[in-house]
Amino acid sequence: MTDRPVPKVPKQDDGPDAFDRAMAAIVRAGALPALLLLTIAVGVIYSGIFRGEVAGDDLTFHMAESRRIADCIAAGDWDWWNPSANAGYASAYYYQVLPQLASALPAALFGHHTFFFQLSVFLPLLLAPAAAYRGLRMMNAEPWQAIAGAFVLAFTIGQSRWGFSADGTFSVGLYTQTWALAAFPLALGYGVRWLREGEKLAPAIAWGVFVGLCHPFGGVSLGVSLAVAVAVGFVIELIRHKPLGETLRGEPLRLVILGGCLLAATLPGWITMLVDADGFGGFPHRVDDEVGPGFKGLALWHWKGTILDFGRVVVLTWALPVAVIFGRNKLLRWFWAPGLVFALLLGLGPHMPKTADDLIPAVRFLGAMQIMCALGIGAGLYSVVMALWHAKEPSLVMRSITAALHTLGAKTLTFAQIQYGVRTGIAAVVAALAVLVAVPGARTQQSRVHVLGDQPKNQREQMVQVTEALANAPQGRKQAGPGAENHWWNLTSYVWARIPALLQMGGGGLQASPNYDFLWTVRDWTKNAWVYDAPYLVFDKGRSANLPVGDVVIETDGYIVRRLPSPGLVSPIQITGVLPEGPSKAKSEVRQAAIAWLKTDLPLKNRHLVYHGFGLAGPPPMGSVLRSWRQDSPGDEADIVALVDATAPTTFMARESWHPRWHAYVDGVESPIRRVTPDFVAAEVPAGRHVLQFRFERPWWAHASYLAWPLVPFAAWLASRRRERRRIPEARVVG
Repeated sequence: MTDRPVPKVPKQDDGPDAFDRAMAAIVRAGALPALLLLTIAVGVIYSGIFRGEVAGDDLTFHMAESRRIADCIAAGDWDWWNPSANAGYASAYYYQVLPQLASALPAALFGHHTFFFQLSVFLPLLLAPAAAYRGLRMMNAEPWQAIAGAFVLAFTIGQSRWGFSADGTFSVGLYTQTWALAAFPLALGYGVRWLREGEKLAPAIAWGVFVGLCHPFGGVSLGVSLAVAVAVGFVIELIRHKPLGETLRGEPLRLVILGGCLLAATLPGWITMLVDADGFGGFPHRVDDEVGPGFKGLALWHWKGTILDFGRVVVLTWALPVAVIFGRNKLLRWFWAPGLVFALLLGLGPHMPKTADDLIPAVRFLGAMQIMCALGIGAGLYSVVMALWHAKEPSLVMRSITAALHTLGAKTLTFAQIQYGVRTGIAAVVAALAVLVAVPGARTQQSRVHVLGDQPKNQREQMVQVTEALANAPQGRKQAGPGAENHWWNLTSYVWARIPALLQMGGGGLQASPNYDFLWTVRDWTKNAWVYDAPYLVFDKGRSANLPVGDVVIETDGYIVRRLPSPGLVSPIQITGVLPEGPSKAKSEVRQAAIAWLKTDLPLKNRHLVYHGFGLAGPPPMGSVLRSWRQDSPGDEADIVALVDATAPTTFMARESWHPRWHAYVDGVESPIRRVTPDFVAAEVPAGRHVLQFRFERPWWAHASYLAWPLVPFAAWLASRRRERRRIPEARVVG
């Protein structure tokens, strides 16, 4: 008997191989470890923030405002008047207080303000991927689909300084906008969950209000996103012949409920604008590029990849049409429709009419559009990859691939072999694209982080020397002259030593101060030193020839500080006329008359105009100021104090921005406030020697209004809980 060979048992073509088992293990491990790795990578990218004071346009303004709020909290001064710039303004009175409090509150309790401000800039960037992941999961995205969206969002890079993430944070210093847009996917996800399924109303309100209170444009963008997506869904349902009444009772009704709750919960963001609108200076001088790029500019941005892929190969730019055309998922409606509307607004921006204040510049929709594109690309491409990964033999995709391979001569390949090849190719392409997106993207984002120590010519060291000298000089504002016009020269001195600056071109002080318009319109070093009590002029040594002469306060290697003539914080003035009756907003007849006065030599002679309704013209002053100073004002203490002496009734003016919540006291007795040009507070003092005090008194309801934020979501949670409790017995009865 001869041995016969044992036949080999062929392997089943459709059985799992090592590649399949490896991928299954990755899927089983869960997406959360991948999210953790992504978060760590983002943290490393932006860790340079902690190297020093962040030097990025508005970031310095925000840092100074945070410093002021921290000082006020530590001193028990809950009125929060801010003298740091633009002749002073009511800090955090109108919006954007949450990002400031994130650093101000811990700094008031523990000190180390610079660290806590760095942390407040760092955290929204660090947590943005986690927020995107959670938001997508709330929209019923699969875990790895949510990871794809979070990854794309983390490495979306634009060139425009008005964009999301590193774009706006460091190029223009809009870290308050970054806070809003980092939480935007969370608010969107919970909002969609409520609109589609009637669940999670309370967190939808809470996160929606959070976005709006961090930056009002974030709230506007969120509202537009939800409204547009609901409108598209409504049209789709009507096309499908769903009954109109049933359609209206679904997403549209829930949108109205959510909108009403958001309006109530955002009370602190609009109540002060209604009640104390006169104290809001507005923004009449819109920066040119804030109107938006227009359709041609937007198309050029996209073609060059500067919306999603600035500084690297345009991977995401060309992934966008693939995701739009081939992506299949119900949640994509919530991205593409709003994204298209934002693109239309960016295109229409230069052609839209503008108000006097122009508070809604179209380019501010860029960040929201980038987020919609990022989430849509991640979710859409994931659906494309999964469709290819799980394609069956009779599917069109697999038949096409099989036909192509047969054409190339590979006619003996089985379906399992073709599927293996397709999956291997998908994995390789995805990995390659991820590397092409992440590696150069990380370098670009990392390079955008700038701190004071990075500046040339030892600027930080010289800034410290100047600040120390000014801290030992008499009180007065500082003007940033030629060679020192940048934003960190402007207000870092306030962060370090409470030296207020004259002009602030961003942050809360820009719109909250009624004097910004005057400062922007009339730029005269000598006149501004006198009018605004800003005697200290800092400038580059090489530009001293054409600057006004004054006493030298300090001279460093590259800079000089001169003291120019000024009458002090409080001075006697003559009211020579009354401004026209009417609103005092930008471009109004009243504002134009006040600007015309400022362009004359009358301000240098202490001859001012009074606003209509605040008294009449009067005789020349018959008094003097013995001493005046600024102080923190905990409890009933005044913000500004002056010892005055008058031989006849005299008007004394404080060179500080007017606001309807200012009060004047003469020897402790309240006296009527006068509003005088450019937009200052003043008071009438009788003959004799007196103590004149000006105190900004924030109304109690301005602080109390913030209770609407937790109370409205809490009420929504109680209502939802009661509704669920009613449903349970009904379900049991039906069962």
